[in-house]
Amino acid sequence: MRKRKQIGKKSKETSDLGTPELSLRHAVKVEPAGLGIGTVRLRVLDGCELDRLLSNQLIMPDQHSAGLKLGWDIGRAGGKKSCFSALEGGLSRGGTAGGRVMFAVSRIAKAMHQVQKRTNRKTARLVFHVASDEAKVTSPAALSCLKTGLVVLSSFYATRASFPLSLS
Repeated sequence: MRKRKQIGKKSKETSDLGTPELSLRHAVKVEPAGLGIGTVRLRVLDGCELDRLLSNQLIMPDQHSAGLKLGWDIGRAGGKKSCFSALEGGLSRGGTAGGRVMFAVSRIAKAMHQVQKRTNRKTARLVFHVASDEAKVTSPAALSCLKTGLVVLSSFYATRASFPLSLS
């Protein structure tokens, strides 16, 4: 059997600075790493819209992490299409069968309900679309609207973290 042609060299040592292609595709920053991790690491500043807003200091770190939590739940629920009904009208039509998916859809529905209740539907939709990385913030009015929604979302997740979860 013929030996396959090697396409690229794999580094024998791991690197916290990522691949050279990563630096070419994204805005990156070399920063000190934590204790026991190494000396420096490479942080991508524009991986998603929330990252871009944080790196430009347009939103606060707690707003950024709240948006990322919502984005992770959207990913766990199977993406925007499968959980959009949670934003529209409840759990009965959203997601697929499975505990993890339904748990994520439930968290999305509760979070978006709080954002919509404390602000308005337009703000809730903007937060949802930016967290799912489906929309870009292009105007100061949209940024103000997004920040308002992320503040509500951040306070929602902060209060949820103070309650212990039941295992039963």
